[in-house]
Amino acid sequence: MKPSSNRFFGRLKQTALGFALVLLVSIVGSCGASKMAGTIVDATRVPDLSFSPQLSPYLPHPTARSRTADEIYDRTANPSITLPPEYAAKRKEIVRMYQAAGFDLSLDKEELRKLRPTAWSPMTPQPLAGNYPQPYSIDAPFYHKIPSDWPRVQLPIGYVQTGHISTLGPPGDGSDGFGIGLVISKATDPVRRISLANGAYAKTGVCPQHNPFKGYNTTTRIRNSANVLLGGNGEGVPYQSSDRTVIWLDSSDNTIVSTWISSPDCDRPDLGTKLGDWSGEAVTPKEKLPNLGDQWGINAAAKSDLVALIRPGEAIDPERPIPHALTGPVDKAWKAIVYPANNVDNSIDQNNRGLLGYGFLVQLDPNFDLKKLKLSLPARRILEAIQTYGWYMDDTGVRDFDIKGNFSGAEFAPYGGVKAVDAEILAVLKTQKLFVVPPLVKK
Repeated sequence: MKPSSNRFFGRLKQTALGFALVLLVSIVGSCGASKMAGTIVDATRVPDLSFSPQLSPYLPHPTARSRTADEIYDRTANPSITLPPEYAAKRKEIVRMYQAAGFDLSLDKEELRKLRPTAWSPMTPQPLAGNYPQPYSIDAPFYHKIPSDWPRVQLPIGYVQTGHISTLGPPGDGSDGFGIGLVISKATDPVRRISLANGAYAKTGVCPQHNPFKGYNTTTRIRNSANVLLGGNGEGVPYQSSDRTVIWLDSSDNTIVSTWISSPDCDRPDLGTKLGDWSGEAVTPKEKLPNLGDQWGINAAAKSDLVALIRPGEAIDPERPIPHALTGPVDKAWKAIVYPANNVDNSIDQNNRGLLGYGFLVQLDPNFDLKKLKLSLPARRILEAIQTYGWYMDDTGVRDFDIKGNFSGAEFAPYGGVKAVDAEILAVLKTQKLFVVPPLVKK
């Protein structure tokens, strides 16, 4: 190419339209495949992910090409934290894979939020009714299988050493009480207020004082308050004091509000509280179903809390595999962010030590034959889901690989309990290949 043409293409890359044209030229000039650091990626292939015509495309990030891998690496690193050399090399390999797929891992949350798809199908895999098994759009990435020839970068064998499945239920039923609660109300249920609490008052046993800014408070229908209790059986409120995340789904209009550190209000007119209402130290805006599940969550990544939860009965169904991706937090995170995440932890600068960033999709080796192992039904179902749909990193926690659930630990009692199933899953994750793969988006 002549020098004058080089200058033209350099200027062209600075605009979104120019980036697309340059990408098109690169497709014509080559097969679109490149080999980088041992990872074969194809940035130009558009796979068949069965997205609907209504879903708007996710455009490539112009900075995925204008920034070098070293620049993106530096923008997502903390200079005060020294990574092992193998971690630094692996991060750069992952950066290059995402770059080739059109993603810049160093974009900030405001930039990412502007790029989210704006249109999608109103259809869902299941009707919006009953217990809402899959209430999000058929275009939600969490419902799509990872293609067999999708780009991928392998994590070091043994990167995952600890993990756990969070469960919801009262003490004594095998649950740890850290699961995500789900309360589905009917049109005949009373309309209650969900309020943002002042953190100093939102403690167990203390009547929560509401945030004085009424714009943070909302109303929704709640099942009879006598049935909504701390320490429920899969539909109540988690009893552990650390998170107590609850999803309040109003079936009269298919809307959701989520709360964190959820607390029941008490009858205190002087504080503006009323028995039957609830408060939380964080309250999401009301979301309307169906959507893509890429926002409105309590988790640090700010994706939906409901879209990738293990629901009651899913992990022990002998006839049907889990039909969606899973999600959870990690101990050692990376200050990198990619769709469907659009936020990071406030503490990430002090914990920027890992290989998994917010929104990262992890897949168990699709070529590994799980049938060769003697696994319990729930362990097999969960590993199948990670192998088929993947697992999304959405927060920081205390282990390498946690999985969020909305079911009672009693479900796993016939299989040795939650700890026994945890151990089966970890035995596989510790020894088999795990891959980081790009987001499942329409291009």
